[in-house]
Amino acid sequence: MRRQFLRVYVGIALVLLVAAVVTLFLVDREMRRVIDSRLEESMEPWVWRIQQRLLRRGESPDAEALEQLAADLPFAVSLVPRDSVALPASARRKLAQGRSALVSRDSVRVLYAVFDADRYLALGPLRRWRWEPGPGGPFRPGPEWPPPWLPPLRQRLQAAGDDPAGRARALAEMADRLGIGRCVQPRAGLALPAEGWAALDAGEPYPQRTPEGLQIFLPAGPDSVARLGPLEHPLVPRRQRAGNPWAADASLPAQRHSLWRRPLLQDAQVLIGALLAILLVIGGAVYCLLRPFEKRIYALADVALEFGGGRLDCRAPAQGTDAIAVLARRFNEMADRLAGLIERQRELLRAVSHELRTPMARLFFLVDDAQNATDPAERAALLRRIEDSLQDLDALVEELLTFVRLDGQAEGQERSVVDLEAVFADIRAVLSDLRPEIQTSAEASGIRMQAMPRLLRRAVLNLGTNAVRHARARVALSAARAGERILVHVDDDGEGVPPEARERVFEPFFRLDASRSGDSGGVGLGLAIVQRIATLHGGQVVVGTSPQGGARFTLVLPAAT
Repeated sequence: MRRQFLRVYVGIALVLLVAAVVTLFLVDREMRRVIDSRLEESMEPWVWRIQQRLLRRGESPDAEALEQLAADLPFAVSLVPRDSVALPASARRKLAQGRSALVSRDSVRVLYAVFDADRYLALGPLRRWRWEPGPGGPFRPGPEWPPPWLPPLRQRLQAAGDDPAGRARALAEMADRLGIGRCVQPRAGLALPAEGWAALDAGEPYPQRTPEGLQIFLPAGPDSVARLGPLEHPLVPRRQRAGNPWAADASLPAQRHSLWRRPLLQDAQVLIGALLAILLVIGGAVYCLLRPFEKRIYALADVALEFGGGRLDCRAPAQGTDAIAVLARRFNEMADRLAGLIERQRELLRAVSHELRTPMARLFFLVDDAQNATDPAERAALLRRIEDSLQDLDALVEELLTFVRLDGQAEGQERSVVDLEAVFADIRAVLSDLRPEIQTSAEASGIRMQAMPRLLRRAVLNLGTNAVRHARARVALSAARAGERILVHVDDDGEGVPPEARERVFEPFFRLDASRSGDSGGVGLGLAIVQRIATLHGGQVVVGTSPQGGARFTLVLPAAT
């Protein structure tokens, strides 16, 4: 059973793992689509500016013009014939609407835009910029660092030497060209970490992320530092400033692009970690929900094992209303029935052994006397007594078989309408043969009921036989309807049954005294058989005092069973 629960846990874990992998794949695909879409939007202003600048050079810009244009850009610029490019249908629809289209092939992204009737403007390959500022913290340069405009700026600052005006002029030209802020400030008033001062002392630029954006610090002299920024993207400055050579390209308003703002799940590590956390939470919740059921099933299994080992008093805890509680209650009901059946069988076995011992001992004595008898008449009398004892044994065995068969006979018996008046008439004839001197009467008043005919007749016959054996002069059979039940009374005018023995009188082989048992011809199972037949009909049998002064046995049966 523990393996079954282990399989359940492993199956749930595998399902959750597959769900996590599928979710990771779908989220990653959606994130890539969103990033590509935002990249298209962020590149729209630059596509428009590049188109305008190329058109000023004529209808057919040469390769040198394209190289000069791309010198300040982190990607190549080219014009390609439309027929030489195989674009997907979605990209063609965007281009037909006058928009740019980002096409990814083998992890390479190229942005296409309409240049004229025969050519596309191609920008790329494009990459995701990995050095975008966040809310603060260390800067991690990617493969795009340093930007292409930074080395020329460093060379011009180094060429200016100790000339403050030359350094300021070079810084202003590059800042105005890129449309970003710039300033030169004293080293004494600048707060930088130790690695920043080490980079500046070595003549290297130092990038730093701030809440405003990316700022780049450059050595501008012995006692001064040049600062460029803030930047959100090396191509899309935060501010558009006067003097930008691209400003003449248009009246296109400056835009703030949020493409490079880091989303919550942009890093795969964060996404995988979140999915694993969800997996652990769900798995823990499922385990916490299943563990109590597992313990209760194990407890039920242990009880069943102990019960099967002979501890008939073991019962399973059955608190609650769930399926396991219902199963435990059904098990307890089954255990009660089995325990009762086994106990009855033990009692019956003890009683049978006791009841068989007396006739068997009598037979041994009779056989011994018959062997030693010399008188033929005496031997014949002993043989008759042996025959009577054998008949008693046969009757006892027959009654035992009947008693045992009644344990499971209800399901195999067909029910039909029984006329009690006809049953009483048949039983009166049998009782008259047993003791002709006893006066018997019967009153059924045409009462009919649903019952198992053979068993009902056997129950009434056993009660009548018991009454005839102990009656002095009269036995009366009667039936009456009481609501939804039928009452069958058997009265005699004998000694009756004492109140303290009225419960035990239906036990197998129970006898009040020798006067009501041994010499009267009974084997002690007649009333036990009556009680079992009544139970099979859904009724009961009770004993009380007869109006005639003796015992009254009453069968209480449903009118329709």
